Amino acid sequence: MAEFRKSNPDDNAPWRGIKVWKALLITFFTILLAIGLLNCVADPFGIYGTGIFPTLAFSQYDHKYRLFSDYEPKPEVLIIGSSRVGYIDPGLVTELTGKRCFNWAMPAAKTEIYYSVLRIAIEEFDAPIDTVIVGVDPEAFHPGTEIHPQARTLRIYMRYFSEETFLSILREKVLRLFTIEQTLSSIEVIWKELTGQQTAYFITWGPDGCPVDVDYSIAPDKYIENPDERLEHGIITDPQTTWHPERFNGLSDECKYWWEEFLKICDEKEIQVYAFIPPYHPRLLENLMRIDAGPIFDETRSYLESTVTGSGGTYRDYSIISTFNGDPENFLDETHPEKENIDLLVRDLLLN
Repeated sequence: MAEFRKSNPDDNAPWRGIKVWKALLITFFTILLAIGLLNCVADPFGIYGTGIFPTLAFSQYDHKYRLFSDYEPKPEVLIIGSSRVGYIDPGLVTELTGKRCFNWAMPAAKTEIYYSVLRIAIEEFDAPIDTVIVGVDPEAFHPGTEIHPQARTLRIYMRYFSEETFLSILREKVLRLFTIEQTLSSIEVIWKELTGQQTAYFITWGPDGCPVDVDYSIAPDKYIENPDERLEHGIITDPQTTWHPERFNGLSDECKYWWEEFLKICDEKEIQVYAFIPPYHPRLLENLMRIDAGPIFDETRSYLESTVTGSGGTYRDYSIISTFNGDPENFLDETHPEKENIDLLVRDLLLN
């Protein structure tokens, strides 16, 4: 008679372990796929072009390109730089020079972006550029910061200074699908749509690239509506992030290379260069000096003076507001002067 052995629960233990891990992996990748799909559909920053939901902050890099594309006739004067020169009024420049002007300043633009913007205007649109006004802050040469994420997803900019255009853009778009920032923003976009809250971006631009309306009530947290709170917030946080001595202890050689390539184009095309360091709020400057940012400013000033004047351009250091008789009270935040100060700066730059 055959003997029957009672099965031991431990006999299938290895197989059960494999099944558990398999289930965990399937669950993990399912959740990951769901997050990626959510971020692609919601598209809170307008990277993937789905257009199903309103964006929290559409790409200024893409928007400025489209504005310039539609701007006719094309300008002779181009304003380039970070958002700190975004409020230069092309109308005032036209009044002072008699030349048509466009403002192509964009958030956190570095020297690579200056270079690509100039080439786009000249080569792609055949714009008759004979003058560039470029605001060059020390951060444009920061060795520890990358090209702005909005630019890294657009071939129109990347192709001029990156050899891995297609792969780098694809990688950037894919990786951003799974970031915490993108996911939280996607949830915010969907929630605001379901509850009927306003999602539109807080800056409206005119056809010449200059802001015509700013609504701080729906802006990100760092753009606090109360001017005093907004100023204090930036003065406290900026030195702790961008200007930390361990991250910013000298000008990037790569950034300097693209700046010199920018100037080389200007020299070859006989384009007049007006370069300047934009103003900082006096209290922010005080904080920066306390963390020993002085050598960075000195290095930037010396480098810009030698490269700009050496190529026949005009260079001014406006980092200190009193240099052009500006008002320290007229600032939107710690680094963005209000229109009154910007107008004074432009008049001093072009007329003196």
